[in-house]
Amino acid sequence: MKRINKKLAKLKADQVVNDDLQKIVKRLKDEGIFDGPRLTGDVIFFNNVKGYGFLQAAEGSYFLHIQEVEGGQYPAKGDRFQFNVKGNNRAVKASKIN
Repeated sequence: MKRINKKLAKLKADQVVNDDLQKIVKRLKDEGIFDGPRLTGDVIFFNNVKGYGFLQAAEGSYFLHIQEVEGGQYPAKGDRFQFNVKGNNRAVKASKIN
């Protein structure tokens, strides 16, 4: 019986740690500190005047603002970028692939 209680206690402790880690990662993502996985996509639209556009990746389409483009160069339709999704939204921080 002691063995079972120890195993249950360990399982509960592991679950608490896992829940805490998930909360921490969510908070970091919400605050834009922790970026998601690195993805690759192509520019499907970009308005140079307004400074925003969209990237299309296998995972979906993502909003791109000129302030989030490394080097500040204006993207053109068809340009390929690597990017990280910021937070839980669909905005990205991107760098062009030459």
